[in-house]
Amino acid sequence: MNRVSSLLFVFFFAYTCYSQKTDTSFKYKPSFGFNFGTNYSSLWNHNATDELQIENGFGFRLGVTSSFHLKRNWFIEPKMELSFNNSNIIENNVTYRVDPNNLNFMTHFKYRMKGYNGIAKPYCYFGPNLRVPLIEENSNNYATRTTLSLDFAFGVDIELNYLIISPELRFSGGLIDIRQNPVGTTLRGSNAAFVIGFSRR
Repeated sequence: MNRVSSLLFVFFFAYTCYSQKTDTSFKYKPSFGFNFGTNYSSLWNHNATDELQIENGFGFRLGVTSSFHLKRNWFIEPKMELSFNNSNIIENNVTYRVDPNNLNFMTHFKYRMKGYNGIAKPYCYFGPNLRVPLIEENSNNYATRTTLSLDFAFGVDIELNYLIISPELRFSGGLIDIRQNPVGTTLRGSNAAFVIGFSRR
């Protein structure tokens, strides 16, 4: 846990420094912020048997965000989130924790829907998500590797005087096997999340 806390502190420090040095002379000023929310793990193996049982549960996530206005209603949004997951695999009567802590590096392509000129502006986005497990020296952890997911989300930008609040529902679908030593049917790591973002206008 100390490693996780140290890594998060370093990232927030670097992020703060970068935010202060950002050039504001662009036509579309970039914005920076943070988010937090809950996630529900959705490990999936379509050939699961009594020898491989899956238990999914709720977890927590938080991260830092950025948004760059590309053109009209399009934005590109690099993000990094730290997720605390609650999912287990029962194999040969032994219970293993699966990716209890992950770093997620995301690049989302966001489209803000037309025809909404009030303070609430709905949007959707999609993009890749690189999921990196944080290794812990624990024999009860299942051996996993860095994997790739594809994110889809719907949300609303609520524009206040100096702040944008963005609640959203996101689904992250696993594309490849999460196991270090894949054998047999692919085990995919997906999740659904409800996240609230905060950024400056």
